[in-house]
Amino acid sequence: MTAVPGADAVVFVSFSPSAGACSGLEGPPLADIPIVYAVDTAKWVILSVQK
Repeated sequence: MTAVPGADAVVFVSFSPSAGACSGLEGPPLADIPIVYAVDTAKWVILSVQK
């Protein structure tokens, strides 16, 4: 997880897997990663999602 401050109380939060962190686990692959959220930290709402 990485967080980068933006303007007007917005923080961009990105999630990306570590290589090998989930190796050997059963289940479908993580289709929505990497993903970036723009979060308004004044109101605590997600403003946008970029896949």
